[in-house]
Amino acid sequence: MNYDEVGNLKIFTKTIYLNSLFINEHFALTNNSKYNLLHLAHTIAHEIAHCLRADYEPQEAAKHDFDHAFLTFGVANYILSTYEYHLLEHLAQLQRKNSTKKK
Repeated sequence: MNYDEVGNLKIFTKTIYLNSLFINEHFALTNNSKYNLLHLAHTIAHEIAHCLRADYEPQEAAKHDFDHAFLTFGVANYILSTYEYHLLEHLAQLQRKNSTKKK
């Protein structure tokens, strides 16, 4: 686990790495539902659940048990309810529509 020091205070940080295929799908370069916006939101929620568990239960952070599923579900529901997610969903639909038009 990494951290930054500010005076005597340690601020722990975590990095989440995502598959680059999410970018291809976002820019409508591919049509793979495994990497669509909804799956991206669930993947981010899954990884945030690991980060939260690492903060409070470091020895349990890597587990995929009920607690992890519960946290993932809660974070995913939050992400899916945000204005930003709905805006991205709308933009993704427009991008997909515009990329499939005949030129």
